[in-house]
Amino acid sequence: MSASETPLAKLLADQAYDGLFPNLYDWIYVMGVSEGGELTFETVNPPLGGGSGFLLPEFTGKTPSQCLPPDSAQLLMNHFGRVLAEERPLLYEEEHVVEGRARSFQTTLTPVRNKWSRIHRIAAVSRDITALKEAEAALHASEERLNLALEGTQQGLWDWNLVKGEVYRSPRWFSMLGLTPAGVPPTLEGGLARIHPEDRLQVEGAMNAHLEGRQATFQVEYRILGGTTDWIWVFDAGKVVAWDDQGRPARMTGMCTDITERRRAEESLRALVGGVVHEIRNPVYGISINLDAMEATFGEEPRYMPFVAALRESAERISSLMNDLKDYGEPRTLNPEPCLLKALLEEAARSCEPQAARHECTLGIHLENPHLVLPLNARRMHQVFRNLMENALHHSPPGAEVAVRCRRDRREDHEWWIFTVEDQGPGFAPETQARAFEPFFTRRKGGTGLGLSIVKRVVEEHGGSVELGNRSGGGAIVTVKLPAPRKVATLMQDPDHD
Repeated sequence: MSASETPLAKLLADQAYDGLFPNLYDWIYVMGVSEGGELTFETVNPPLGGGSGFLLPEFTGKTPSQCLPPDSAQLLMNHFGRVLAEERPLLYEEEHVVEGRARSFQTTLTPVRNKWSRIHRIAAVSRDITALKEAEAALHASEERLNLALEGTQQGLWDWNLVKGEVYRSPRWFSMLGLTPAGVPPTLEGGLARIHPEDRLQVEGAMNAHLEGRQATFQVEYRILGGTTDWIWVFDAGKVVAWDDQGRPARMTGMCTDITERRRAEESLRALVGGVVHEIRNPVYGISINLDAMEATFGEEPRYMPFVAALRESAERISSLMNDLKDYGEPRTLNPEPCLLKALLEEAARSCEPQAARHECTLGIHLENPHLVLPLNARRMHQVFRNLMENALHHSPPGAEVAVRCRRDRREDHEWWIFTVEDQGPGFAPETQARAFEPFFTRRKGGTGLGLSIVKRVVEEHGGSVELGNRSGGGAIVTVKLPAPRKVATLMQDPDHD
């Protein structure tokens, strides 16, 4: 081997090594260049399963025009001529018809010099990239369809690479919010910084719950500052789609939807409900005062007592309905804070003591961990457990206990805190169990039909779920599941408290 020839060029030029690379994906061939400039195939090594019709071993000793179709031969001669003229390697892509089908090839041509520095061979490597081109075309078409679909549904795409700390946001994401890519850094913090201060804690909590495996998906509604300095309401939903070798989230993708108009409609409806509640409460309060006056004037006179009792029951039912309507129409912003569950449940139980006394029942609270602290909206969760306790007391026979229990459990590959409210009544009828969460559905006299609907919505806003069932020994059981944080929550200590 001469000093000017590389080992690879010598290897490719040596006929004794034909077939040495039967498992490569490339056609490896060498074109000899005579002193007169004539080009001749010196060796052709096709890949394993390379098929026929492109470059074959029997081309050896022939010129391109002797073994290739005229168009392909001319293309090849043009590329080799360019290498000879420019005296440097050449990389190019082109199509050739192989077995009646157009296929794409990527080729590298490398000039090889002899000891007199004359280019006497050209080493070539060609790879069939048809599948790659088709995949790229399919990907481009898929991306185009996705962009058209997103444009039609008013949704923006985001893709968070947790390893690199980078967030891709689609053009539709920026246009939907009236922003430009230059105005939002391609990081998670860049997006969080534009979220309304009252909503950010809720967003971060929902994100952490999903990243820690406590929630199957990330879903949250919040306000974000748009390019016109207006707050835009969005519904954001995403999911982890890739993990690293240690099983930690590595990539998360999601969609963001503008729900400003829907939230405005909800706010208008809440304002309407609030106005109706206010207007009805005043006459109901007046009715109650007049009933009190009638009772004080006529005492327990039999002629009046049935009418007074019926009117008072109706007034109380209207008042209860107004309260439930107000609660049901509350906005969905959660703003959770660390909450001691034992204190919350005991407070809910105290609010039910008058009803428990009327039904001659007791309320028992049984906690696996009396020091349990969870991030909750305490006021709303108090309402949840109070509603469940009141329902259980209403259906319990005299002398029975309504038991509230709490334990930790692993279900569906997640850790949960399981709360149950059990009574010893008749249990849920099949129709009631199927429709209990429907607004205004009730079998209870004097009920509004909104209690369990409120319970379901509040629990789901906390990332949990609620189920109804019947105990094997008789009575109903309501199960509330709340996600168990991996990081144990603690109550904030008052710095002035000893």
